[in-house]
Formats: sequence, C-alpha cells, structure tokens
Amino acid sequence: GDIGYVHNDGFMFAHLLVTEPEGSNLVEVVHQAYRRLLAFVAASPCPNLLRIWNYLERVNDWEHGLERYQAFCMGRSQAFADARIPAHCFPAATAIGSLAPGLSIHLLAGRTPGTPIENPRQVSAYRYPPPYGPRPPSFARALCFAGPHDSRELAISGTSSITGHLTMHPNSLRRQLRETLRNLEMLSVPERLAQARPGDPPLLLKVYLRDPTRIAEVAPVLQAWAGAETRIMYLQGAICRKALAIEIEAHCTRAWAEWPLQPDGQRSDP
Repeated sequence: GDIGYVHNDGFMFAHLLVTEPEGSNLVEVVHQAYRRLLAFVAASPCPNLLRIWNYLERVNDWEHGLERYQAFCMGRSQAFADARIPAHCFPAATAIGSLAPGLSIHLLAGRTPGTPIENPRQVSAYRYPPPYGPRPPSFARALCFAGPHDSRELAISGTSSITGHLTMHPNSLRRQLRETLRNLEMLSVPERLAQARPGDPPLLLKVYLRDPTRIAEVAPVLQAWAGAETRIMYLQGAICRKALAIEIEAHCTRAWAEWPLQPDGQRSDP
C-alpha cells in the first residue's frame, strides 16, 4: 500500500503518512495507522520494533475533550494492545508537534529484539498517572540493540525536563535544558550498561525547540556538554507538554564489549 520501506538482512526502516479527513477522530486515525504499521512489521523479516518517530500537527490543541497528544496516545495504545505488545517490549520513541499536516510515522525495526532501558530519575512513561490522559504514552525511555559491525546501539527517546512525572522549570529554558541533560546522562551510561566510560557523549543529538529564535541560548551550552565529536541537529517542534520548551533525542554507539547486556537486560560479569 502506501507504507514506504527499505531493508537489509538485519534492519528495516518504514514510513507512513496519513491525513486527517475533516471531522475525523484523531484517536481512530492513529489507531488505524498504527494497526497497519504493526501488522506490516510483524509480517516482515524484521518483526521487532526498535525506534519510532511521530510527527503530528497541532499537538497541543484540544479536540473532543482531549488534547491532541492525549488522543494520539490513546490511538497508539489501543493498537499496541490489539497487537499484544506488552509494556516491557515498547520501543524507544519520540512524538513532536509539526507544522506539516497529517500524522507522519517513521520506524526502525530489527531482525532481533532490543532491550528497553528506563531512567531511574523518571516514572516510566507507560506508568504515568491519569491526569496526563486516559492512556499513558507507549514507549521506553531508551532501547539498546545489536548493531552492525559488532556494535551496540542505544536509541534514546525524546527526553525533556521531567523528573518523576512532573514538568520541571516551566518558565526557564536554560534550566529545562540542564534538567534534560541530566536525564540524557542517566540514559547514556546506565548501570545496566556499565563498562561505557562515564561522560562519553552521544554520537547524535536531535534537538526540538518550541521557539527556534532561542537557539542562541541552547547551542553553546549543548555543544560544551556534548563535545566536538557529537553531531547536533536543531528543529522547530512543539513539545507534548505546553510548559516544555525543549526536547532532545539521542543515539549512542559503543563497541560490543563495552555494553555486555544479558537477554534480560542485566549487566554480565566483567
């Protein structure tokens, strides 16, 4: 159909862009889009979800008594339930407000499954309490998986200024950035992945700013934190919570021996 994809022996990248017909219910639009994608992935040679990116227009607007991000989470959650994908198998993911119309979903899937990683500083997104919406977000904070050329890859989900489940520093972009970096540090070298050297920066960063004119406040701090080897991309995007001004996702690569994960996600003995 209209699912675009490319794959090799180990991985598949797929994309689906769906429109929202006038008068449609976003919950059902998302539900059907995800059902199609999940069925496509399950029937492919790469049936394991690793990383998903979602871009949705007017993400903070309210319709039918729900914020559109909450409606998105409901539709996605229903599709995961239909596919019998449990919370401990959720992929890493990002959901960002876009200026482009429609819902654009991009995903990376693999022949072998990855290991979800959670952040001890944060409540797992799929365990958020009811005030954040009828269905909590369906994603892992990060996911570690076997990459090409004997590497381990760590895909870190969209990360922001949240501690526990609370939004921190709603009126300060600079303090939100610092809080976000603390969360990225916890995910980049968690204890279960030990052996990686503390302080090693991610290979790639994608930075979403609600107000792109404020990049001058962010770029010097982030470059100093990440170092010269990290590639950084800045994009305009609305964050899922109105009080958040910035969100960052990341990708890390390590040699296999530096992240000796057991199948259950526990660290193997040195």
